[in-house]
Amino acid sequence: MKITTSTAGKVCIALLLLALLPMMAQAQTMPIPVDEDAIEMEAAHDSQGGLERVVVMFCIIAAGIGLVISFLGFLKHIRTLILAVIVLLLSGVQIYFISQTSGFTFYLPSVVGWKWAAIWFACFTVFLLVQIYIYMMTLKCITPIPEVVGNSIIVPLISVLLLFVALLASIFFMGIENYIFRIFIGIQAANAVFVLIYSIVKIGFVRGIIYTIVFTSGMAAIGLMAYDVIVVAVVALFGLFFTQNIITKYAQGGFTQVKVRDSSGNIRYRWGDEIQPGDEKMS
Repeated sequence: MKITTSTAGKVCIALLLLALLPMMAQAQTMPIPVDEDAIEMEAAHDSQGGLERVVVMFCIIAAGIGLVISFLGFLKHIRTLILAVIVLLLSGVQIYFISQTSGFTFYLPSVVGWKWAAIWFACFTVFLLVQIYIYMMTLKCITPIPEVVGNSIIVPLISVLLLFVALLASIFFMGIENYIFRIFIGIQAANAVFVLIYSIVKIGFVRGIIYTIVFTSGMAAIGLMAYDVIVVAVVALFGLFFTQNIITKYAQGGFTQVKVRDSSGNIRYRWGDEIQPGDEKMS
């Protein structure tokens, strides 16, 4: 199956756009962590605050430069080189920061409060969309064959969808998250090997090696950065589904008890959404 760069990019962006609305719903439904957790998060924020600010500022500047460069097609190979360097720098800094710290804390409700958490998380999601765009543009510039990008990205896209479903399932089956992510990481590792072989065959050894390095590092960084977005989307989706059921049940009179005479002439009390054909409502 062949998937073009444009299609892959649109699907990837569509997945992350789901997080913009869910965050607003999460801000109203998720409880603030207990005091001990909140204190621990605030302590982590204070201890890594300086480094986090530097990393955030660097990522914003690098992404801004990458976004501008991506539109300068007349630079040709120079544009490809600059974009590849930006993707590798962004990926390296993000992977290092997340692996050495407790992760980004500037959008945690326990640290900045619900209002600013919603605002900063929305900004974080927009930044992530920009990073994905730069990443996809870089891959497109490296290879002259669009199908290489499409066929490389298909496994990560499918695995993200499966991860989304698996995280929904983990709400009902506690303790399976570790197994889910081990399987997810194994799939990505296998895909990296496939991308290396496939890209070398399609676009040559040197270009294939460069493509694989950029593809793998960029995918790893985006995956780590998108973790909170996916989790928030899962929680919010479940919350919205539950809320919709409550509203539907209320609209059908599911919380109202009604006295009726059934088809056999017996007096019964039924809930509003359980009234059957032949029931006669009684005052």
